[in-house]
Amino acid sequence: MVDAQAASGTSYILRRLLLLPVILGVVALSTFLISYSIPPRVRAVAALEKHISEARIQSIIRENGWDQPFLDQFLTYLHRALQGDLGRSVVNREPVASAIRRKFPATAELALVSLFIALLIGMCLGIASATRRNSWIDYSSALLALGGLSIPVFWLALIAQGLISEYVNIPLLGRGDPGTVRTGLYLLDSLLAGDLAAFGDCFQRLLVPATVLATVPMAIVTRITRASMLDVLGADYIRTARSKGLPRAAILLRHALKNAALPILTIAGLQLGYLLGGAVLTETIFDWNGLGSYVAQALLANDFAPVQGGVLVMATTFVLVNLSVDLLYARLDPRVKLG
Repeated sequence: MVDAQAASGTSYILRRLLLLPVILGVVALSTFLISYSIPPRVRAVAALEKHISEARIQSIIRENGWDQPFLDQFLTYLHRALQGDLGRSVVNREPVASAIRRKFPATAELALVSLFIALLIGMCLGIASATRRNSWIDYSSALLALGGLSIPVFWLALIAQGLISEYVNIPLLGRGDPGTVRTGLYLLDSLLAGDLAAFGDCFQRLLVPATVLATVPMAIVTRITRASMLDVLGADYIRTARSKGLPRAAILLRHALKNAALPILTIAGLQLGYLLGGAVLTETIFDWNGLGSYVAQALLANDFAPVQGGVLVMATTFVLVNLSVDLLYARLDPRVKLG
């Protein structure tokens, strides 16, 4: 039986890994269509100065292969992307891949801290709602979750920025200075440098945008935790644990939460993918120098290569994060392997 389960688990992992190139191919095709849908003449004009000649426009189109058939252009794009060539910005002439490597850690740090806040608050609210069903705590958490899902993040960011700047004296714009940049994750870099003052400054700057960005995943985690805990709390082994006189905290944390954690794990992986790709407006409002603001600025400047490269990296990251969650889920729950 154990061998059969192991073989089934291996088969499941292989199927998921074999499907990965297909999914990434679809992602690459989707991002390629961003630039392909823009007429070559418009791309050529955006790449050059104003008042250029028609001959120069046609020359740029031929040099970039924008006059080639769709399949030829896509295969060329795919070949370059696999080599790490995502094009070059027409605004500052910097390779897009270099800019993304520099800016992605800022977005990753913001997304990871946001996810931590969402899980911490959302799970606490969800557990409290499940253990006090139909109480004022349950209704209040439901109201908070509804608000988190309903209020636009950019509007909440503007309100938070205005209120905090009025009543709390903490920096709200930029990422701060960690001293020596090693990983691009400023909290980690400041700790590695042993600079607690820099860590405090970077943490203050990160806290508000991360909390604002965490509102939607926090609402989802709250509702998922509540539903999952309600299912588990009605199980026979929970009643058995109560009959044995185990402490309430031990029943909730050691027995109930442990078995209710799988749906929460799945939603956490999905939300991390969304956070990595959905921080554009939050980064712009808080002047957070990450991948989201980079794409937004390129979009406003009609700089198509950074938009295409940024979307490709965000989408690929989303796919890889969710693949990792699927594989971890299969590891933790044997029923997934047998499906």
